[in-house]
Order: sequence, then structure tokens, then C-alpha cells
Amino acid sequence: MHTVTYVTRAKKRQVGQNWYTIRMNAEVVSKINTFFSKYRSQEYKKGETIIHPDEEIPYIFFLESGFVGQYSYTENGNKIAVHIFRPLSFFPIMLVLAQKTNQYYFETMTPIKVRKAPKPEVLEFIRDNSDVSWDLLQRLAMGMSGLSERITHLMFTDRYKRVVSLLIWLAKGFGEKEKEKVTIQFTITHDDIASWVNLARETASQQIETLEKKGLVIYENHHIIIPNLNKLQAEM
Repeated sequence: MHTVTYVTRAKKRQVGQNWYTIRMNAEVVSKINTFFSKYRSQEYKKGETIIHPDEEIPYIFFLESGFVGQYSYTENGNKIAVHIFRPLSFFPIMLVLAQKTNQYYFETMTPIKVRKAPKPEVLEFIRDNSDVSWDLLQRLAMGMSGLSERITHLMFTDRYKRVVSLLIWLAKGFGEKEKEKVTIQFTITHDDIASWVNLARETASQQIETLEKKGLVIYENHHIIIPNLNKLQAEM
């Protein structure tokens, strides 16, 4: 039984001991691709909302390329970032399995390509293929583990370390590594950072400026580059 490492660009990124990588069984990936290939491929531009709160969920989306963010909004209109879906993800599968009404916005963070299949057919496919079910379970567990870690940092760390921990998480999960340098693969504004760590935009900007002055982060055209991830991790 062979395993394969999937990355989000044609160029493979370097994988270190603590470096996040998606390892999936090649047969499972082939089975998933074969199932979803029956359905038409669709493309969305960056910034499009493809699922709104309280909408019925008749389809499950399979993300072939790009990134999708899951968000909520407070009564005051502040954006709260919940999760980021990477290629090979099914969404919103967790809500469907939990039989919960959707309360979130699912918005494209980059141009994306997806295939969407009717919910009953996806659920039948998962039930009938134990290897796909196990793979999905592992990925859901990994997502919950990352969410728990981020919640812990929000509760027990100061403002500076909240931003540092977020950047480390983004770098490990969504970064492309070249030697010691890591480039996060999608654009991120200061507003985005504030929404992830529950800070005012001005406060988040101050923390980023501090990191820039220390040479730990380079912020160019809304792209974040981390010159040395180990040095950034030492800030925790």
C-alpha cells in the first residue's frame, strides 16, 4: 500500500520534521478523484462567497485547487476566521455529518477549482468505502487538533504571541519553504490577521510591525514571508 505526499503547487515544497504535509494513501486519492470526476468542474474567483449562513447544503464541495476560508461575523460586524480548507478537502462535510445548520460563510481566499456532488451520493460513497472514511476521520481529527491549539493560544498568550502563533500555524500548514525561508501561499491583510487572533486591526498591525523590525517577518503586497521559521518559533 503506497502513500503519497500532496502539495498545493506543482513545485514540491521541502518537508522538515515539524513541517505540515498531507500524506494520503494513493489508492484513496485515486478513489476520491474517480468519484468526483463524474461531476462538472467549476471555478471561482478570489473573494467569492460560495456558501452563506442558513442556506441548505444540497452539495458537498471537493476542492481541487486553491484555498477557501470559513468565517463568522459578530453582532458588531467583526469578522472571525474559523478554518482554512486546502486542496483535497471536502466541505462543509463536518456540518453535514453533524447534521448542523450552517452558520458560516465559506469564501474563496484565492481563485479555486472545485467539483460539487449531491450530498446523499457523497455520504453513500463515504459509507461504502472504509478507507475513504478513515482518511476523512484522520483529516477531521487533524483539523480539530489545530483548532484546539489555536484556541489555547488565544486564551493563554499575550497579543504579540497570539500573532506569532498564528504565523507559525499558517507557515506550517500553508507555507512554501525554500531553505530557511517560508512564504505563505495566499495574501493576508492586517484585517485578516486581526480576525484570526481576536484583536483590533490597529493592535494586530502593531505586532506585525514589531516582527518586521526584528527581521522575523517580511510583509510585501499582503504576502507574508518568514525568513527563518525556527527564529520565529523561538519567540513563543
